[in-house]
Amino acid sequence: MISKIIISFRKKNLMALLNMFLGTIGANLFGFLNLSLLSRILTKETMGTYSLFLMIVNLGLLIGVSWADSSLVRYGREEFTKTGQINNSFNSRFTFFIIGSTIVSIGYIIFNERIAFYLNLDKKIILLIISTFILNGLSGLLISILQATGRMKISAYITLFQKGVFSVFLLLIFFGVLPSFFEYVLVTFAISFLFVIIWGIFQIQFALIKPFLVTKKETLRKFWNFSWPQLIGFSGLYVTNYIDLFVIKKYLSLDDVGRYSVVYNLFNVMCGIIMVLYTVFLPIIVEKKTKNQLNEIKRYFNSLWFYVFCWSLVAFICITFSDNIIILIFSEKYIDSSATFTVLLVATIFYFIKIYLMPIMHAWDFMLLFQTFNIITGMINAVIDFLLVPKIGIIGAAYGTLISFSIISCFIFAYIKIKENKLFKLST
Repeated sequence: MISKIIISFRKKNLMALLNMFLGTIGANLFGFLNLSLLSRILTKETMGTYSLFLMIVNLGLLIGVSWADSSLVRYGREEFTKTGQINNSFNSRFTFFIIGSTIVSIGYIIFNERIAFYLNLDKKIILLIISTFILNGLSGLLISILQATGRMKISAYITLFQKGVFSVFLLLIFFGVLPSFFEYVLVTFAISFLFVIIWGIFQIQFALIKPFLVTKKETLRKFWNFSWPQLIGFSGLYVTNYIDLFVIKKYLSLDDVGRYSVVYNLFNVMCGIIMVLYTVFLPIIVEKKTKNQLNEIKRYFNSLWFYVFCWSLVAFICITFSDNIIILIFSEKYIDSSATFTVLLVATIFYFIKIYLMPIMHAWDFMLLFQTFNIITGMINAVIDFLLVPKIGIIGAAYGTLISFSIISCFIFAYIKIKENKLFKLST
């Protein structure tokens, strides 16, 4: 079972796993709180605008920076295991960050008027979009550095800290201490990332990444070869995450965008809990592969269905009490989104399969294939949304998410199963 892999680690690593778990749970608890506060501070319409704002910011993150984050964990962890430093890996990753963030910021400026019109906000919103984009990207880079250097404990609390700071701001707005203007909510969201970056800088061991901006061409090439499939595949992932909002806004109302976004954000919080599997086990599996301890990785793979069953129990308990959950977190004005939330809860089961297997795909550098799966499922999600949303409303978008997630999880499992003997060097 998976527990044997964890038990085989030193006490230090066990504590890192525990802190990662606690940090993720804490971050998602703050996520629940933030969703609850936002749903009460904002109207359904402005909640829809808030989700569209995040959609535009995350498009920039996809194109500019986040597609290369896992490369620093993948190769930085390997470099750190062998040499005790990550300077080559960091400098390569930071080079891509500078180039990507510059291109995206210029793109935001060029399309400023169209973005403002789409959001129905003043053109000055572009300054807030760019600020949020850059600060969010730097936060992701900070987490990757800490994970690559084995500082899992600190990295575990980065996101928790950001969400906690945002919670404080939202509570101040909710109780009338700060103004409740929509734009002010967005400002506090950006500031929460600034707090995280200032705190996180003091957690980095700069000796591990010196000398700065000294990049080897071969390392840059290796990072590019690993990362460019993610740039393509993340496009499919982005479509999967945001095509729902795009199609709902096209065929329905901004009020419907708000109704869907609250339950989809809750779905994303649950996916964030599942994502801890990838965050924790990618460095572990890379290390096990580097040390040729393939039997333990095989044991991890074989434990899949037991843990899928466990998560399914959690999902179906939530389905049983879905109406109560919606009322408790978002108030009764969102109760008509309960059926949509039920469909998304079923989708989390297939998301669990995908995330559980993703560390194996990344450890063996199957990036192009993995991202091809993301593209295919994103396209399927888009087609289903365009077919169902105009006919049955927002629940059609939830069905698109469910079907697309089930397809990608089946693809990934089938591929690893077919390659099982070769990957884990089993006798035939």
